[in-house]
Amino acid sequence: MPVPSPRNAVRPARGNFVDLATNIASLKDGELCYAIDQDQFYVNESGTLVAAGSSTLAALHDVNLTSVADGDALVYNAGTWSNGGTMNGGAF
Repeated sequence: MPVPSPRNAVRPARGNFVDLATNIASLKDGELCYAIDQDQFYVNESGTLVAAGSSTLAALHDVNLTSVADGDALVYNAGTWSNGGTMNGGAF
């Protein structure tokens, strides 16, 4: 299929993550933006920037993985998510 002509370039909002988060009120709900310092796309979901396209836990900027093993679960501790706390039927 040939590329249509004329075309309009798609230009998402872009900047450092902290600047995008600080000025989120100027982004429309559902708008795509790009954090150049994190090399990551985000979507404005009701005033929160949510990472778009992360396909693995390691790709998420707020998850720390160490020695991952079968049965591990994510644990939120001191402001970060990390693996650990072996899951046992829903109890840790």
